[in-house]
Amino acid sequence: MSIWNYIVLGLCLVLLGGLLWAEWRRANRARLFWRCAATMVAVAALLCLGLPFYYWREVVRPSMLLTEAAKGVVEIDWQRMLNRGERLQVQGSWAGRPAKLLLMGMGEVVDSTKAGAGGRFSLGVVPAQVGRAVYRLVGVVGKDTVEREELPVEVATGGALRVLLLAASPDFENRFLVKWLSGDGHVIASRTMVSRGKAAEAFVNRDRLALAPLTPALLGNFDLVVADAAALPARGTVERSVLQREIAERGLGLVVKVDSMGLDSMVRVMGGRISRVLDRDPAGKIVAGAFFEGSGKVVFTALDTSYSRLLAGDHVGYARYWSELLREGRRKVGAKRGGGAGRPRVGEETVVELPTADDWPQGIAGERAVYLAQDARLSFLWRGKYWPERAGWQAISRPMGDTVWWYVWPAVRNAATGEHVGREQVEFPKIWFWGLFLLGAVFLWVERKMGGMSG
Repeated sequence: MSIWNYIVLGLCLVLLGGLLWAEWRRANRARLFWRCAATMVAVAALLCLGLPFYYWREVVRPSMLLTEAAKGVVEIDWQRMLNRGERLQVQGSWAGRPAKLLLMGMGEVVDSTKAGAGGRFSLGVVPAQVGRAVYRLVGVVGKDTVEREELPVEVATGGALRVLLLAASPDFENRFLVKWLSGDGHVIASRTMVSRGKAAEAFVNRDRLALAPLTPALLGNFDLVVADAAALPARGTVERSVLQREIAERGLGLVVKVDSMGLDSMVRVMGGRISRVLDRDPAGKIVAGAFFEGSGKVVFTALDTSYSRLLAGDHVGYARYWSELLREGRRKVGAKRGGGAGRPRVGEETVVELPTADDWPQGIAGERAVYLAQDARLSFLWRGKYWPERAGWQAISRPMGDTVWWYVWPAVRNAATGEHVGREQVEFPKIWFWGLFLLGAVFLWVERKMGGMSG
């Protein structure tokens, strides 16, 4: 039970105790049993109006006949969140007869490829739109369409990112990074140590400001800090405490460039946190990752020569790598999909997540309330269960506040014969509880009139 549930239950128990005590003390003892019963019915109905109550019902669903000779797409992956100008990459595996795969968007074929039995495929496009969209992967064998997959994608508006760059010394990595960021219109302030106690400062797309010392007011001007490990304030200093507090309490992102020793330390920290691996070397060793630090994230990378990709002409690879690091650093937690094969579907239980600084928020999904419980480790993250009633883009929000979007796939349909009986959880209609409350309240009012107000 959430804190809100305990509060409602406690208030109703106090109300019930007070009303029963008042009935017991009345001089008129007539109909005492019925008065107490009506009081309990009214308060119980009031409790049910404040809390969600569910019941299970049996439903008939089509049977799923799984065979060893599965056909079509057996594995697929794509980025659900993109920045404007970033390429959508769809990759997966195909089983069955050779087919032509089409990636469709806005009613047009935007990419295509051929897939053989048991082979891998890759398709991609740079979305032209901003916002939420649904691409489709279509598999065609001869003249028959044998596969359709919906691929929801959300493209961010691509607003300028405010970056504070802290460098321990001048190097090519930071020089190329500043050039790339400025070319995309981002706002940059750079502080590079050139000798002991002396730093060179540079500003792109913004006015000058004092970059030392690190204070809450200074860090409040930025969305993300990109720093060499050696350029971070030393442990135990006031600046280090300020930086950690801004990350944990206000969601500031931090991207740290580490060496081999720092990499081992970061990987160990990942083991005890909610984390994500972003990149591995050919031997499978983690070279880039991210983990939560309160309401913010710390991203680390051991690749200090990514500019070599630009020198080799791989501009797309460089942009993809740094876009992933920067997006991961400032990205909020989205909705967690539940049920099925990792995708929320109509009628299936879905766990949704809402990041918010509010105390005891109540989520709204469509026209239904979703009761949220606070995460035990992340105080800013609230979770609740929801059973989607329609397919397509869905939103969970709080009144006049934060909103998180996710996509719901249609219910599973199978052409195979046979049916099976399943169970689903359904919320009791509130109208019944309103009826019980009015019934109890009206009885008490009429009984008072019959017995006289003094009785």
